[in-house]
Amino acid sequence: MTVSLPTDLRLRFPSLEDAQEIAKLVAACEIADAGSSDADAETVRDMWSGLDLAHNAFVVVTEEGRVIGYTGIKLSGQMLILDPHTNIHPEYRGRDLESLLLQLAEKRGQVLLTEIGGKATPVIKTWSISPVRRQLLEQQGYVIKSSEVNMEIDLRDHPPTFCELPGLDICQAHLPQDEHAVHFVVQEAFQDIGGYPYRPFEEWRTGVLEVASFDPSMLYVAREGENIVGVIVCRTYLDAGNGFVHQVAVLRAYRQRGIAFGLLQRVFMEYAQRGISHVVLNVDEHNATGAHQLYASAGMRRSLQIDEMQKVLA
Repeated sequence: MTVSLPTDLRLRFPSLEDAQEIAKLVAACEIADAGSSDADAETVRDMWSGLDLAHNAFVVVTEEGRVIGYTGIKLSGQMLILDPHTNIHPEYRGRDLESLLLQLAEKRGQVLLTEIGGKATPVIKTWSISPVRRQLLEQQGYVIKSSEVNMEIDLRDHPPTFCELPGLDICQAHLPQDEHAVHFVVQEAFQDIGGYPYRPFEEWRTGVLEVASFDPSMLYVAREGENIVGVIVCRTYLDAGNGFVHQVAVLRAYRQRGIAFGLLQRVFMEYAQRGISHVVLNVDEHNATGAHQLYASAGMRRSLQIDEMQKVLA
């Protein structure tokens, strides 16, 4: 079914200057659907890394110019990514505008696949944090592939303490010279996530180190002599005053030695010294490595569930 845009609304491509208005839209939707929101312009711009705003993103605006809808889609490695900020303002729901945005994104996804000669998997991936969004996506043919748990800590309630680890030095990474070594640890630790080998260096670098919120001063490593055996990669959202632990990885041969816990405590201490007390991370719902227990022992608690959803394009 093709959905048409009502005459009192219009469609246009977004610009970088729209990030704040889209963040307000996302926050309104998340508060309505999940009761809270951390959305801000920085998180919106993060998702725009690698996304061609002039061709593969759309905003729905009122006659007065108010942004009440948004979607975007991009290629990331072997898969299409539907921007999880895709939303219609709660005041404008019930008019099939959500279906319109998803159809637009799907059409642009087909174009992206055609442009690269069908070398990527014809699958769109996105995420949902609420039953409302999950139901909408399911109605459009998406299915849940996996789930993550969002965990958070208030460092004012759980002051971090850091202890040195025998034979190891936990310190800031030296960039750019350590980039390949950091990627090696992440790649070895995250083998075959979601049934696919972990992404190669250049793709990882673009998606992790080149996003706007990546904080090079919050990339810490555990060194044994000259070798990096553990890493923690963080993003810092100054507008919201939040820290986000994006990746924690330890070489398999070095696990069960307290390295991941030590890396966590080190970045918690640094965030606390900067006056940033709210830190979050995501972990797979069915993680079998003991990550849930690790993060809980560091004072983190579960806050919400994030469902990864996928749709196979016809």
